[in-house]
Amino acid sequence: MNAEASKPTGSRVRSLDEVKAEFMRRAGRLNPFEDIKREDAQRVMDALKSLDKDHWAEEWSKLGHEYEAKGDAAAKAGKPGKELAEIYMHAFDACRVGRYRTPDSAGKLTAYQHSLRMFRKAAKYFDPPLEIIELPFEGGKKLIPPFDAAFAALVDDLHQRGLNRKVLVIAMGEFGRTPRMNPEGGRDHWGNTFNVAFAGGGLRTGQAVGKSNPRGEYPVDRPLGPQDVTATVFHHLGIDARKVSFPDATGRPIYLVEDGEPIRELIG
Repeated sequence: MNAEASKPTGSRVRSLDEVKAEFMRRAGRLNPFEDIKREDAQRVMDALKSLDKDHWAEEWSKLGHEYEAKGDAAAKAGKPGKELAEIYMHAFDACRVGRYRTPDSAGKLTAYQHSLRMFRKAAKYFDPPLEIIELPFEGGKKLIPPFDAAFAALVDDLHQRGLNRKVLVIAMGEFGRTPRMNPEGGRDHWGNTFNVAFAGGGLRTGQAVGKSNPRGEYPVDRPLGPQDVTATVFHHLGIDARKVSFPDATGRPIYLVEDGEPIRELIG
């Protein structure tokens, strides 16, 4: 099971009924759910039995697959491109919501992968159509050495100038990469495990926090997430992100960090 983590101090965990009501308030109206049909949203909300992340992803993916099958049938029948793009985008949006906010569970990651496939189908019928361009990486032989040199030079310079406690440097990507190669010889997005490098900022560096299994498939010790990284950055800036909030359109407080806390090994 992948139930949502507990909320930070000053917030509380919303019930399933509250989540459903809030989603229906936004569906078809407010970002990021403005493109979801209200009848589709109601259907998924009726099917939800818990706040389990994988259950959420599964129900939205079912809707996405239905739209995808409808689009495939329409394409086979020779329907106009504009109609096909619209159908496939409904499929994409359903799976996009299935992985919302981030693909941080197995089910959400699967929904994310479905959404990529559906978007590529839609992209062919955009006006003008989108073209997928593959960039050869060649094992990082051309990109990694310059990055290593630049990152090390920046950190050394900060230390020499006495700025290593004031300036925080972070090196990270938006996703990790799959432990196994895909059929095209590349690696896809992998949200379960990836690395983040911290330097400076007065942090306790020179250590590794957390550990994955030998294949880098999933964390086996001290799992951390993007919101923990964000909370650590705000901590460096002197902000307790779990207590600072801004009201949304209804006046409900939205916290800078809803799930997560500063990484104690770095700030302790």
